[in-house]
Amino acid sequence: MEWNSEKVPDGELVACSFWEYARESAFIRDTLRDYRVWYLAGGKWDEGTGKLMANLERIQCSSQPTDIFVSGCAFDAGMVWQSDNPEKPNYRHPDAPPITGSFPALWQSLSKAEREYRAHIRTDVEKLRIDPIKLSHWSWAKEIARECQRVADDRHTQRKTWEQKYLRKDAKGNSIMVADAPAAPEFGQIRPRTWWGVGETLMVDIAWECFTDDKIVNYFRKWVKHARPKEIPKPDNRGRNKARDWRVALERLV
Repeated sequence: MEWNSEKVPDGELVACSFWEYARESAFIRDTLRDYRVWYLAGGKWDEGTGKLMANLERIQCSSQPTDIFVSGCAFDAGMVWQSDNPEKPNYRHPDAPPITGSFPALWQSLSKAEREYRAHIRTDVEKLRIDPIKLSHWSWAKEIARECQRVADDRHTQRKTWEQKYLRKDAKGNSIMVADAPAAPEFGQIRPRTWWGVGETLMVDIAWECFTDDKIVNYFRKWVKHARPKEIPKPDNRGRNKARDWRVALERLV
């Protein structure tokens, strides 16, 4: 079990790889051990707590799915859950995640239920419960108006600066452009929006009385493809390593 990963199912390979590589890191092992000791001792803040929290944050701020091995790190490694009597110690609600304070034990030594739970790598959408679209708070209307006014004022300033630099009046009072002047600045329609977190809050007009729900949805689908911000490409699953690659990664630990 220490080195043979042949029996690890394909669906667990990614989580198993992160778990086993984390076991090889003295920094991760020591940090999670110290956090468990601190937490089980009462979690009181002292002079060493700041460094401990900074180390834990360093682990969790990684771009990798660290929840695989961090989840449950505060539980006593020898704790045995019971779900029969909430009045007795170590009670675990029947619907609670089946995780234990098992790290840094071997991945294959975990129970089947715990492995399956940890193997499901939760995205930010799942963790933060992000909806694709929802009704925004009315207060953002003021922020949208303020931002649109700022953009409009900036465009006006750019236009006036260009006119003062490159336009002249002829004898009849007509505006003429000086030689070799660059083209006048052009701007598209101001997008009435503001940003907060992962979401863009937009003002839109919906002709409810003129179209059925299906027609509105179909039009919105086309509009989204055109209106997606260029700096935010559409997420996809391409480029992810195959099961074989993860199995090879595990074999390299031997």
